[in-house]
Amino acid sequence: PQMIERRSGKIVGITSASALRAIPQLAVYTAARGAQNAFIQCVGAEVAPHNVQVNAIAPAFFRNNTYFTPEMLADPETHDQIVSNIPAGRMGEGTEAGEAALALAGDASNFFAGQIIAFSGGWAT
Repeated sequence: PQMIERRSGKIVGITSASALRAIPQLAVYTAARGAQNAFIQCVGAEVAPHNVQVNAIAPAFFRNNTYFTPEMLADPETHDQIVSNIPAGRMGEGTEAGEAALALAGDASNFFAGQIIAFSGGWAT
């Protein structure tokens, strides 16, 4: 409400690209992330007339100890299997996600409203 009142604000959500492309055996997780994406899209459209931007980054396949342990990535076979799914041929880095979030939090996103930006090296396009 304060952003609407002052007619200025940015909200950057972090969701998941899993809701943008089906992954067998992850129906519940994907459905939850799909709901989150739909929320971002609807709220983004609702607050856009008030000069408030609500958007999200939807990562997949980036270096993150929660999803890919150092042991997994140290194993060449596992690493190669993971990377084989990514058109960019590599995993994303946390700093890249941070820079994307900064772009959405700054003036570069003034015309974005309810966008879900896939951060997946081409896996979800």
